[in-house]
Order: sequence, then structure tokens, then C-alpha cells
Amino acid sequence: MRRLLCVVATLPLLLNVGCVTAEGRDDETYNSLQTKSQVVNTDYDGTYNFGVSCKWEGYGSGRIGDGSTWKIEDGTLNHKSRLLRTKGTVEGNKLVITGDRYASKAKVWSSVYLTVNLSTSKVNGTWRNGQCKGSFDQV
Repeated sequence: MRRLLCVVATLPLLLNVGCVTAEGRDDETYNSLQTKSQVVNTDYDGTYNFGVSCKWEGYGSGRIGDGSTWKIEDGTLNHKSRLLRTKGTVEGNKLVITGDRYASKAKVWSSVYLTVNLSTSKVNGTWRNGQCKGSFDQV
């Protein structure tokens, strides 16, 4: 009975220690998020035309855009349409776009990875093992 009482008596102490530790971790997470948001570049906020084609060895090439304009707001890109689900963040003069694009013939979503040099508007990347190139021109 005494052993059980000792365990029960120390349980509130352990819970309080756990709460203090959790608060410290929240502060670290907040500080790291705040630092990351300071790195984001809003100089390139605006509306863009997305003109990118991919080429597959032995299969030809095709455009992967959806015909709509893309927007960067607060240094962040979030573009969702019936063909694309992408996001990205501007750091310096680079925009890295990641997400998925729907392949109509295969009827599957496949990962897309693109980098944009916003100073030159040039795009490079990959989709479904194809090499992609194009432009990302501000409207």
C-alpha cells in the first residue's frame, strides 16, 4: 500500500514537469516559425502566367499548365485547380514549387517539382520522369 501511495503522490509532480517542458518546446517552435517567415521574400508578389512544358525521351513533350494565372501573395504560392495542387515559397529570387499534377491519360496524380528563377522568369524541374522547362512571367 505504501508503494502505491508513493507513485500516486509523485504523479502530480511529474505532470507539472511535463507541462513546463511542453511550454519550452512551444517557444522554440514559435521562434523557428518566426525566423522562417522573415526569410520569405515578398518583392515578387503578383500575378504570373505559367508556361511550362515537359519532355520525355521517346514520348515527345506536353504542356503541364492549366491555362490560369498563378498568384504569389506574402511570398507564398498556393495554386490549386482541377489539374494542379501546388505550393511554394519565395526565398531570395528563387521560388521552389512542389505538389502534384493530374495525368489525364493515366488518371493519377504525380509529384511535380519546379524551381523558378524570378529574376529571369526561367523554370526548370521534373514531372513523371520528364524534364520540364518554361517561363513564369509576371502579368
